[in-house]
Amino acid sequence: MTATPIVAGHIANLLSYDKVPIGDTSPGNLVRSMRDYLKEDESAGWVRTDPIRVLWNGVTEDENPRFKRCTSLSTNKYVARETLRRAIEDDFCNLALTTPVSRRYHEGTLEHVVISLAHDTPTPDPSVLTRDACVRYLLGDVTDACYFPDDNPANYKAGGAATLGGVTYAIEPQTQRQPAGVEGGSGCDSTYGFLHNSYVVWGRGWAGDDFGQNFQDEMAGHACAPRAGTWRFEYGLGSDGREWTARFRTDAYKKACVSWSAKHAGAPDDFTCHGSG
Repeated sequence: MTATPIVAGHIANLLSYDKVPIGDTSPGNLVRSMRDYLKEDESAGWVRTDPIRVLWNGVTEDENPRFKRCTSLSTNKYVARETLRRAIEDDFCNLALTTPVSRRYHEGTLEHVVISLAHDTPTPDPSVLTRDACVRYLLGDVTDACYFPDDNPANYKAGGAATLGGVTYAIEPQTQRQPAGVEGGSGCDSTYGFLHNSYVVWGRGWAGDDFGQNFQDEMAGHACAPRAGTWRFEYGLGSDGREWTARFRTDAYKKACVSWSAKHAGAPDDFTCHGSG
């Protein structure tokens, strides 16, 4: 086994413990025992995101309390993981990080989020201001390593902050949403009128960042585009679990097409439009 300098240092640190945490330290078995411990033992590290495993250096939150703060999903302010990945990797971490910076993404939608870098000292450690460091702390630590499995079936992210090297990286979702564990919230009512159908469609977990544009595009692609001037879309919570509502008209007898298009735009598999036409 050939170790990188970081891993080799970590191994040396483990071997310096009063009670070495591997089973067999004899010369013929030390390498195999250490490899198995680092790869498999829960006390040696954690899975950041499959299959990436992160070694634990023994430092606890009590010993370094300001490094990371995870915001709970109970605030009901959260965004999709993909929203953060795109913002972090495609934009924010490509900016000049030598000065403080703050960016808003998807303002006015459910996915409205502020990502920021604050300089807590006039001379931050340059190593925490690189693009790689930015992605590591924002996407690795504050996004993927802040994990709430019990009430998070859709892998939503509520943000938080990482403070180190004289800077603070932060992710702050802005929009109040339904509780993350709520099920349902999507539906469709259709009403037949002479030569047209009127629809009320509502949703949760899709169309969260584009004011329903992808849904409109899918309907146009499946020959049931909303009639000109009839599309109305607004974000807002409802007692039925919805987070937005759309109203529009199509030509008559397009109900199946609208249902099909909604599922292609991200609606649940059992989504269907009820009513006439």
